[in-house]
Amino acid sequence: MKTIVRGAAYWQEAARAIGLASREAVAGFVRGDEKRRYGPQQLPWVRSSVLRSDCVAQALRILIGNYAPPPSTRVLESRLGVKRREWAWSHSAANVLSDFGLEVSYYTTLDTDRFLADEAPGSRLAAQHLRQAMKRGVVHNRALEFDEVRSFFQHGYHVALVLDANRLVGREGYRGHMVVLYKIGSDAVVCNARYKATLRIPLRALMAAWTAPGTDRDALIVDGRGLRAAAASHTK
Repeated sequence: MKTIVRGAAYWQEAARAIGLASREAVAGFVRGDEKRRYGPQQLPWVRSSVLRSDCVAQALRILIGNYAPPPSTRVLESRLGVKRREWAWSHSAANVLSDFGLEVSYYTTLDTDRFLADEAPGSRLAAQHLRQAMKRGVVHNRALEFDEVRSFFQHGYHVALVLDANRLVGREGYRGHMVVLYKIGSDAVVCNARYKATLRIPLRALMAAWTAPGTDRDALIVDGRGLRAAAASHTK
């Protein structure tokens, strides 16, 4: 699935629409303290280096930033093969995470055969990225159930999902947005919501936005603990 940048005002509207913005989290993000960490995985929040940065690059900065100083948004967008405010694909994100030494599994219902057969000029780089991800063995062409997502999360994996943001705010049409989960509760999740807030989303609303047409049920399951252990062994 591909996602596109959205402005801060859009996400403020999203928070108002479901009435679940966390005031404490908003206050923490406004302070912009990059040393603060969130959720049971203790994921960091990282300040975006480019205003209105792409949501996929922002998610990558959060995930990579858990193990090493995160690269700039511009560097990540270059690796994703996109320019500012262009579409970015989840399988491109999976490749970038692999390039940085993280273990990643990309689950999707995307019709990969049809996608690879698309010869449109704008699709060639994306098709190249998908072939690379398939060659690496990170693509799992099936939908995850949310119980599986919860299990991965509880076992220390990081999770990024693609949601239909319009579904959250009751708008027509499709707007893809990648989020990183900070917490999974019994009836809601907490995720990053650019730029200076976390967003608490009821599970029912999350499932409606994640399973909406266009998202391909995209999920990135990320583990960098081996990378961290290797880095620690080199410092001894």
